[in-house]
Amino acid sequence: MPKYRYEFPPREAHFVDAPTPGAVVRYLKRRYPHNYDDVLATLVEIPRFPDFVVHLDEKGHPRRRDDGSS
Repeated sequence: MPKYRYEFPPREAHFVDAPTPGAVVRYLKRRYPHNYDDVLATLVEIPRFPDFVVHLDEKGHPRRRDDGSS
């Protein structure tokens, strides 16, 4: 699944994965209705999440990076 990075407040990175860029745009419109344009300007697709991002399974346990699901 594609991964995306955006900033809000400025220089504070947030990461999200979504099936399409449109899904991220809709999420940002809901999450930041008053400053959506400022946040959208920082949105970029990234090849993978940084190493510090923790991925959890459905039970709340961390997943290994090499299991193909990150």
